[in-house]
Amino acid sequence: MHINFCKEANCGRCKYIRLGDSWRTKTPLLQPQWKLDVSCLEVSMKKLVDQSWLEECFDDDGRWQGLGCIACSAARPKLSKGSPANARSFADFNVSSANACQMSNLMRHHAMDTHKDAVMSFLGMPAKYDEFRGSPRLEEFKAVFDAISTGTAPSAGIDGVGDKNKIVKMTFCLAEALTRQDRAFMRDALMSSHRRDESGGRLAIRCSATTSSLACRVFHQSTQRHFGTGATNITMATEKAWREFATVNYGCPRPKQSIGILQYDEDFFNHLRTIHRQLVIDSASDERTFKVDQKMADALEKYIMGKRGIIHLIGCSDVFGDWFEDFVKVMSPDEALGGLVRNLGMAKHRFSSITKRLGRFVGKIGAVFLTAQKIRTARAGRAEADVAEQFLAGFREDEYLLLSMMSDAADEAYCFTTFTDAEDMDVAIQADEVANFVENIEYLFLEKNAHKLTYTYTSFAISQLAKTVNVNAGKAKRY
Repeated sequence: MHINFCKEANCGRCKYIRLGDSWRTKTPLLQPQWKLDVSCLEVSMKKLVDQSWLEECFDDDGRWQGLGCIACSAARPKLSKGSPANARSFADFNVSSANACQMSNLMRHHAMDTHKDAVMSFLGMPAKYDEFRGSPRLEEFKAVFDAISTGTAPSAGIDGVGDKNKIVKMTFCLAEALTRQDRAFMRDALMSSHRRDESGGRLAIRCSATTSSLACRVFHQSTQRHFGTGATNITMATEKAWREFATVNYGCPRPKQSIGILQYDEDFFNHLRTIHRQLVIDSASDERTFKVDQKMADALEKYIMGKRGIIHLIGCSDVFGDWFEDFVKVMSPDEALGGLVRNLGMAKHRFSSITKRLGRFVGKIGAVFLTAQKIRTARAGRAEADVAEQFLAGFREDEYLLLSMMSDAADEAYCFTTFTDAEDMDVAIQADEVANFVENIEYLFLEKNAHKLTYTYTSFAISQLAKTVNVNAGKAKRY
């Protein structure tokens, strides 16, 4: 062995032979305190993670050259003359004297930022050490993504991942990663269209775009809040959303430290404006089309939307809802528009929601009458009994027939909008669908055929009005 024949008093190789195993144990490539996720590494690199960076080197003639660092040696072309002498010595395997082969010298190199960056590069990590240090593992990002995909923000943190502050930062990282993919696609896009949905002080914008190779992408571009009311404010909020989309790292959860992180790209913003072809506006306040006619608006308010209406009373009470459901079960076999119905809830700003309650009122009018009579009897002397009695005494056949015709029109409109509002709708057939919708409306109402068809709300309402019903509405008895 070398030790038995070496006569040098200051031989670094002799020292390495005696202490090398201990040194290598204390100098792993990845230090445990770095807490880096190695699951993204290639298989060949994963095997090197627990190995030491410390190796000895021999020249072409077989003579011992010295100790060095395999990571810094691989990064040697990147080391400048201004790099620390320690880093360059280990990169060239020139640590050879016994005085240089000291544990303190090894640990000094082990702690150098230059060495850490070289290790990250050697293992194929996607960033420098300072950028990657302490970043969550892929499993943690997956846990956060799964949690927020349920539609509920994990405000209290996630067990095994971190508290609320960490989850907020990880959520931003996930959102920014998706946004960067969207930005990359939009840079190559030739045309784009945007769908804008405004309701309750919030503005959502979705974008569809295509490239020269006919690749398509549909994504949520932005959500704006508290921008005011009116067309001018909505337009300004739309421009703000586009500028935010053109800003890398916008929405960073630490704004005071994001001055150098935010990168606004004016050229990209101008590119978005250039390729824009269509803006589809969808404001919830414009969906209440029945307000155009005063008689229709009054009938809706009286029976469907008003807080003093019977449907609102039934829909807001579990007890009355149970009664209504029981009467529907009894009467369904005899009704043309059969089926079990319980949910009478409604969002006033949604046309589809109004249509649902309107259709169920017309189709289940028998169960509505029976429920109203039971409420009047069982809750006599209370406010809900007054609402039921007011409905029984104030019910008018012409208003009910008007509501049934409105149900037919709303049903046609809802089917039309549902079909054409799909993101994968072929624009080539939109004109045909519009023509079919207009033709159906003309046939039902202008040509007066709504009552002739078997399964329309109008024909069903006429069949119900032809029945004789004894209604006890307090002092006023109706037949």
